[in-house]
Amino acid sequence: MIGQQKLIAQIDELIAVDKFPRFSIVVGERGMEHEDVARYVANKMNCTLIELLDVKVDTIRNMISQAYKLHARTVFSIPHADDMSINAKNAMLKVVEDAPNKAYFIMCLEDLSNTLATIQSRGIVFRMYEPKVSEIEDFARSLYVHKEDIDEDVIKLYGELCSTPGDVIYFTKHNIVDFYKYVEWVADNITKLDGAEVFKISDKLALKDEEDKYDCLLFLKALQLQFWEMCRSVSCSCSIVRCIGRYAQDLKIKGINKGMLIDNMILEVRKIWKSQT
Repeated sequence: MIGQQKLIAQIDELIAVDKFPRFSIVVGERGMEHEDVARYVANKMNCTLIELLDVKVDTIRNMISQAYKLHARTVFSIPHADDMSINAKNAMLKVVEDAPNKAYFIMCLEDLSNTLATIQSRGIVFRMYEPKVSEIEDFARSLYVHKEDIDEDVIKLYGELCSTPGDVIYFTKHNIVDFYKYVEWVADNITKLDGAEVFKISDKLALKDEEDKYDCLLFLKALQLQFWEMCRSVSCSCSIVRCIGRYAQDLKIKGINKGMLIDNMILEVRKIWKSQT
């Protein structure tokens, strides 16, 4: 688990005194190795590990039924719990209120607000740490099959644009140099384009989950960095950085209309620029 030394030490300390909670919530940015936490716990405690394939209500109910029939200590890993329906959350609440004797439940979340406050109150929250730039760069280097192919300028881009291992893996499938050039172009032109040209900015973004285009959240984070670099020379850049940050946070809301959000972000950035320059 890249960059999670403090979290591992916290877990080890609880396991050493037999105090690891029956129900825990692992919170970390999308792209963090959430599921690896459950694997680590199961291995450390010599438990069986069951990883749920999804968080549909029937899957949760089947897990609960299994939990009450256990003969050996078992860790249930519940991935992508941000996607749980209200019925699945209510089913989950019932079992974590009084966990079966041999069951440990580990729920993985990107945002703690995506689960019920009553569920939160029943468990111990573990927060994952953002890896250091050097750790991200080392991970990117490790993915090269042939070390002679490593380009340190590209590795530097990984360090600048990626904040999680998942981000690095994403850019092994999408050219990071082309992505960076696209973000640079947007930063240079977002306030200059007129009419319909403005909204063509989002043509390369995956506004629907199945689209093979650039990830919207990575785009907003990279665009934020571009304007942050401009802060010394352009007075309104700090306001724009904060604006983009708000939209990046909103993008994490399940079911949000990505196209409308990106369009609104573009309009607000242009408004800030015109009002302060």
